[in-house]
Amino acid sequence: MIFLFSSCLDEKFDDINNENIQSFDFKTTKELSVKIKTLTNDNKPLSAVYVELYSQNPLTESGFLIDNSTDYLVFKGLTNTIGELDSKISLATTVDSLSILIHHIGLPSYHIIALNSAEIDVVI
Repeated sequence: MIFLFSSCLDEKFDDINNENIQSFDFKTTKELSVKIKTLTNDNKPLSAVYVELYSQNPLTESGFLIDNSTDYLVFKGLTNTIGELDSKISLATTVDSLSILIHHIGLPSYHIIALNSAEIDVVI
């Protein structure tokens, strides 16, 4: 029994560069270090401020939470005694901004932060 295999490569693939293939990043998630600091009007720390982080806008146009907002919730927590919330989160590489909801009277409640680096440092 004889097997004969043959193949040909179309010329349109001649420009494929192995370096491009070897440097391709197959990661689907990215790590992000998040530090949020909450302050009063006279720059004193606010502790126990409830904060939620979302991978996309969780609010409707009228400002209410959308029905499936928990699908986009990536972190929730309270600020510590010095008014800081410090965490590491994992996001899909396609996420390009982070939505922050603050649940505290006297502080702005909604913020959108562009993800330009692996560290986010926000003062509210």
